[in-house]
Amino acid sequence: MDLWVWGSNHDFTLDAYVRDYHGIIHRIPLGSLNYAGWRNLRATVPNNIAQTRRVLPNYAPLKFVKFRIETRPQEHVDNFYIYFNQFKIDTDIFEQFIDGLELSDPDIIPQLWSPSNGSN
Repeated sequence: MDLWVWGSNHDFTLDAYVRDYHGIIHRIPLGSLNYAGWRNLRATVPNNIAQTRRVLPNYAPLKFVKFRIETRPQEHVDNFYIYFNQFKIDTDIFEQFIDGLELSDPDIIPQLWSPSNGSN
């Protein structure tokens, strides 16, 4: 994950939340917001968050859920502004080509098994 965040020097932290293919939500810390101006915040998705399956199709993408800002107990929470820019998620996806892989595509399966496709 990579994004530019404008902080206003408050002692806050920023986390991103993602949902895996099991429906489990995971927290990914992006860092402190205790700075003034723009800063590039980056985080790598930990290996313990499942992004592949053993069965086809192997690729199991994560879904972005939300950002969460956490305040420190001693910090003021008034007059706080934050801005986000250029939020992106860089991926490195390699799937080995397997003949007939499209047969495991959830969007294709209903079409294949539909009585109207001409097969008996």
